[in-house]
Amino acid sequence: VSSFSVIMLHIHLISVDPSLGKVDKAALPDETLLELLIEGITNKEQIFPKPPGETLLEKMYGKKRPQQETCILNSHHVKVDEDRNVTHISFTHLQLEGTIGLEWIPPNVSDFSFYGNNLTGSLDLTQLPGTMKHFSLNQNAFSGKITLEYLPHEMISISVGANQLFGSLRLVGLPDSLEYMGFYSNAFSGSVDLTQLPASLVELMIHDNNFSGSIDLTKLPRSVEDINLSDNAFSGETDFTQLPESLVEINLCQTGLSGTLVEPIGREFFVAGSKVRVVYG
Repeated sequence: VSSFSVIMLHIHLISVDPSLGKVDKAALPDETLLELLIEGITNKEQIFPKPPGETLLEKMYGKKRPQQETCILNSHHVKVDEDRNVTHISFTHLQLEGTIGLEWIPPNVSDFSFYGNNLTGSLDLTQLPGTMKHFSLNQNAFSGKITLEYLPHEMISISVGANQLFGSLRLVGLPDSLEYMGFYSNAFSGSVDLTQLPASLVELMIHDNNFSGSIDLTKLPRSVEDINLSDNAFSGETDFTQLPESLVEINLCQTGLSGTLVEPIGREFFVAGSKVRVVYG
C-alpha cells in the first residue's frame, strides 16, 4: 500500500471520527501534498497517465524515484528549487475537471496557476502558503464567496476572473505588495471601497460584475496605471479631479457614473454607455 493511500485513508477516518486527530501537513513530503492537491480532479489523464506501480510525479518526471527518497525534479508543470522544494505549479489550459484542495499547496510555492480549465468548487484563500506571490485561477467554474483577509503578505498578483464567484468583495487591508488584482467576469455584488487599495497596485480589474453604488476615486494609489470598472451598476456623481498622474487607462463604460473627466494627452479614458463627460486637455 502506498504512503499516499495510507494518508488518504487517515483523512477519510478523520472525516468520520475527528477525535483521531488532523493530518500534519508539515510532516508530508511535497509529492504527497501535490497528489492531495489534485486528488479531486476527475480527469487526471489530461495531466499525465498513471501506469500501475508508478506514482504521478514519477511519470511526470519520466524516471523512478530512488528507494526511500522522494524524487522531485523540474518539469513542465512543476518547478523546484535547489533543495527540491516545489516552488512553481502550473496546470493551465488542460481542460481539467473536478476540484482542487488549496489547503494542500506545498509550503514553498510562490507561483500557482490552474487557469483555463473547467474546475469547480469553492475557493478557500485563507490557507495559502506565506511564500505565495502569484496566484491565478481565472477562466474556470469556481463558485461561492471568497475572503481576501488572509492573503500572504508578499503576494504580488491574484487573478480569479472569469469564474462564477459571488458575494461582496472587500478590498481593504490587503497586502501592500499587490500589483495586480483580477476579479472580473464574476457575479460579485454590493458596494466596493477603492480608498484603501494596496500601495503598490498597478492594475485593478473588477469589470463585468454586479457591483453597485457610488465610488470614491480620490484616494487611489500613486502607482496605479489601469483600472477597469466597466459593466457594473455603479452610479452617482463622481469626483475625477484627484486621479493619480500614473493612471494611463480607466474604463467606466456601461456604468451609471456621472461627472467630468479630464483626459490628458497620452491617456485612454473610456466612458461609452455612462454619463461621464470627457474633456480633452
